[in-house]
Amino acid sequence: SIRIISEEEIYQAIGEMFFDFKIEAEKLRAGEMKMLGFFIGRVNATMQNRADPMLIKSALERFINK
Repeated sequence: SIRIISEEEIYQAIGEMFFDFKIEAEKLRAGEMKMLGFFIGRVNATMQNRADPMLIKSALERFINK
């Protein structure tokens, strides 16, 4: 069965990715936007490609601006 991935689940996965990939996370926070694609791909992979990339992008933007 297909399960909907919530933005909160995505947000949690981003937190884990930022912990696992500290250097890449710092680059993204410093404005290196190519890291956005890196994290979108990583988060989507952990969600088994069932998450909407636009939701991941908005959650990433929310995460780095908190």
